[in-house]
Amino acid sequence: MTVLPRKQFHEAFAHFLGPRSENGSWFRSEFQAVLDQWFDWRRDLFADDPSPLPQELRRSQVILAEREQLGEKLAELCDRLTGEVPKYTPRYIGHMVSEVSIPALLGHVATLLHNPNNTSRDVARVSGAIEDEAIALLATMIGFDPSQAKGHFTSGGTLANFECVWRARYRMDHFLALALAISERAGEPMDPFAAGHMGGSGIVPWLGSMRSARRSCARPVLLCQTRTRQRKGSERPLASRGAARSC
Repeated sequence: MTVLPRKQFHEAFAHFLGPRSENGSWFRSEFQAVLDQWFDWRRDLFADDPSPLPQELRRSQVILAEREQLGEKLAELCDRLTGEVPKYTPRYIGHMVSEVSIPALLGHVATLLHNPNNTSRDVARVSGAIEDEAIALLATMIGFDPSQAKGHFTSGGTLANFECVWRARYRMDHFLALALAISERAGEPMDPFAAGHMGGSGIVPWLGSMRSARRSCARPVLLCQTRTRQRKGSERPLASRGAARSC
């Protein structure tokens, strides 16, 4: 078990609310600062535009009734959530979750208030750039070249795992399709396991064979997605319809 030096331990404690809300006052002030900055930004941007919510409307009985109902429902929700599993306490050693850090909470709330959508830079000019910066930092942390690494954030670990599996299957499928086409053009035996796991470095000798095969082929080589199956009693896989075939 790694023991943090005293200075690092104190720094880490500053990043959490604490099991008894020991950092509550400081967290409240930072949370209020986030809200104040957001309020000021909305109020000052396009300050000359007329407000669609004039003061007399905000004080109407309809608005006041809606606010009261919302306040009641919010209090009810907060009360129900006190029955949630207290994952913040040192008494909890159960699932793969733990206390949420103050930087994570404040960063999440501050970004959530601006409602970005990182699928497009048209609606996420700032958060999209921050996403790229974070991906580069993560790449550096695990030893990748940050200038070459690509990635994006997901809504949670489960979705990230599903996407990784989907991407791995997609890459393997294309490796197999490419290897099958090369094998048929060059007349070389194909090892499905090796072809499916050849990766970037393993594809080089295959491409060398492909170039040789293309020189003797009058028509351009067609590479397309395909599936393979084993002919009964044979080691040579069959190409499905639409796969590249011999000249």
